[in-house]
Amino acid sequence: MKRVYKYVTASIITGIFFLIPIGIVFIIFEKIFNVVKKIQVALHLKVTGTAYIHALINDVLVVLIILLLCFLAGLAGQKQWGKSLVDIIEKNVLQHLPGYDYTKSTAQGILGINDHRFNKVVLYRDDVRKYAIAFKVENVTERMIMIFIPSTPKPRDGELLVVDMERLIETELSMQQAFEIIKTIGNGAAGKLGLYFSETEMEQKESEN
Repeated sequence: MKRVYKYVTASIITGIFFLIPIGIVFIIFEKIFNVVKKIQVALHLKVTGTAYIHALINDVLVVLIILLLCFLAGLAGQKQWGKSLVDIIEKNVLQHLPGYDYTKSTAQGILGINDHRFNKVVLYRDDVRKYAIAFKVENVTERMIMIFIPSTPKPRDGELLVVDMERLIETELSMQQAFEIIKTIGNGAAGKLGLYFSETEMEQKESEN
């Protein structure tokens, strides 16, 4: 009974974290859609008529305008001034919105885009053989490497360390999977992380205890 309760509770919590960012995306898109629709009317870009096809054409035009704006924003985002502006908005506004980090990481995962600041998900082992999910940043020397250890449940906050490479366990986790584990406070981590703890490592841990 306890296992069923734990499974149901974990599923509900995971579902909440999954639905919140999706809901936020829909709310934001609806707001943008309504604003662009008003601009369409103000600029006399609306197809006049009362038939259903006219309303459909107007909605399609609104979507095309939004896509055009996204394209222009993407061009601006590739420029240095655009990147700086995005960083300022992200740091001061977007990161304070609930579900933003998860939404961003999920979108990056769907589009096959990784956070440019990190290049690999690893497991970091500290002095007392506790493990933490971490991201490789860059090599400092042939032996030492800089890693970022995210906090829970806000993975954009965390700790930057320079550590010995021998303390790291390489993983095949994607950025999206790592963010999901962190945002859901570890729910569902066993299936994704269990295979990286070999029997040898577990025996060493037991012998040290």
